[in-house]
Amino acid sequence: MPSYIAYATFPGVSKIVGATATMGHGVTPSVMQLELAPQQSFSAAGGTFSIIFSNIPDGGSDTIQYDWPDCKVLKHSFNRDSGGEKWTLQIVDRRWKWALGRVSGVYNIRDEEGELIEDREKPAREIIELCLMGMGEDVEGNPSGYILDDIPDARPKVEWDAEDAADALAEICDALGLRVVLQLDNRVAIRKAGEGNQLPSTITYPIVENSLSINPPERPDKVELVAGATRHQVDIPLEAIGYDPMDEEIKLIDDLSYKPDDGWGSVFPPHFHGIKDPEKNETYAKSWVFRAYRLKIGEDDPLEVAGWSTDEGEGDPITNIKQVLPIFDKMVETEKDDPEKRKEPIVFGRFWPGTDSGKNTIKKDDVDPSAVEDADPTIVVDSDFSVDKKKGIIKFRDHVYANTEGDTDNEPVEFITGEPDLWLRISVPVRDPDTWGVNRYTKDKEVEVNGEPANFGTQPKTIRHFEIEQTFTPIYSSGSFNIEDVETNEADIEEEVDHYIDAEIANLSPAEPQTIQYANILPGLELDGAISQITFSTGSHGDNNCGVTTISRNDDQTDFTISYKERRRLERTSQALKQQILNRPDVLAATIELLRKGE
Repeated sequence: MPSYIAYATFPGVSKIVGATATMGHGVTPSVMQLELAPQQSFSAAGGTFSIIFSNIPDGGSDTIQYDWPDCKVLKHSFNRDSGGEKWTLQIVDRRWKWALGRVSGVYNIRDEEGELIEDREKPAREIIELCLMGMGEDVEGNPSGYILDDIPDARPKVEWDAEDAADALAEICDALGLRVVLQLDNRVAIRKAGEGNQLPSTITYPIVENSLSINPPERPDKVELVAGATRHQVDIPLEAIGYDPMDEEIKLIDDLSYKPDDGWGSVFPPHFHGIKDPEKNETYAKSWVFRAYRLKIGEDDPLEVAGWSTDEGEGDPITNIKQVLPIFDKMVETEKDDPEKRKEPIVFGRFWPGTDSGKNTIKKDDVDPSAVEDADPTIVVDSDFSVDKKKGIIKFRDHVYANTEGDTDNEPVEFITGEPDLWLRISVPVRDPDTWGVNRYTKDKEVEVNGEPANFGTQPKTIRHFEIEQTFTPIYSSGSFNIEDVETNEADIEEEVDHYIDAEIANLSPAEPQTIQYANILPGLELDGAISQITFSTGSHGDNNCGVTTISRNDDQTDFTISYKERRRLERTSQALKQQILNRPDVLAATIELLRKGE
């Protein structure tokens, strides 16, 4: 039977008596501790640290080897006791370089109305790649050196200003239920926490010790995710409005104090002959009349909103304009050549397009919302406009009006200026008529204990991800504004929603941590989302000097290092202290004074 031996090597060190190397999750480098025999020359500074298990006495033809390149010496100490002089060398894996990197960027932020700012949108994978590149990792030049398939299609909010790239990566991964893993093959992987391989078979490999424990955290009955405001695409009729300086109010144009005695039919914008007190009011007329329009919603003009529902069922038509304010500034629909970009709003309907015939674009009863844009762009107003989201008012660059005599097949026709029939295609939130709370997509899942629901009688734990938006787009009956069906993105967002909920439940549920210590150095090992720590020990173990491998699943071996949760707590504390020192000169001065005093 072949005879094996386990040993360690490191450049500049000739006599390693024993070594312990622990690899675990996170951005903090693992520490390898080497026990050395006294040496006449010592030049160790850095390089590749190796753990080797080989049948050297029988020729070395059968070898298991794990290598950690780019290690750095952390500490070198000496100690003398009755047993003689002992040297100890501590080295760290290549993650020591990660602490040197910085990253800046602002992504997935929202405007004051809560709407995602499109040019700042970036998926989680790209954000994580930015962090890795900030840490000095060659993601673009060596994509095979990184495993990023577990990253969900999420849009986490980040606001970085010269942040430590490694800390930023750890925070993003925590929020997404992921772990940063420097694998034993030297590749960087982003793994879903708690998911991965089982421990190696205790039948195949002899064990020294086996431990299993359960440490259940506090748990709610359910976890509920609350998304951003639901976005409903609508075609809202518009009504012409103007500003009245007499009482400083915005009114319907027929209620303005400067309306001509014979009505608006005799004016021909931009000329407003016939208005009352033109010297005082002409500027307001030119700026507002037939340029400014407001959402037409009320008891007599209810708005049917596709997808609007309450806990009791389908929501009633909207009769109060405040129920949809502030409106969004985009549609739900996206551009064909850029699916990530929502379309700009449009206004369509019956109006005079400026032709010599005097005819309107279409008769009011012939307006077909399903034939707008690509099918019939002639009924879309070709004038830029701004949107006042808080008031529900749009304002055109040009005057937009109709010919009240222009709904005929004859030409030319008499021209009498009048109010057009316009609809604004845009998206809106909807507020509950009782609570006035914004309608949002929610989903919950039960937390299970031993396969059964955790009926502790608690309220759900709520997690908020306002970057996720449910959308609804109406599908009209041909030739009418009757909604016959609704298109929604619910199926598309559910995968992302489930990922966040499952990650939270995984953090709340007992992980059944287990650690097994195996005789010898085991082959083919790798860290993943569940295999959280691997420790190799070489030196004198019994009479065969064959080494020991200790592997933990959803556990940390505190004999060798502090736990992952404790490391993250210390990392956050360190980052917070650094930020406080940067932001507070008085804290910096006090810190320097304490250091001078040796406290």
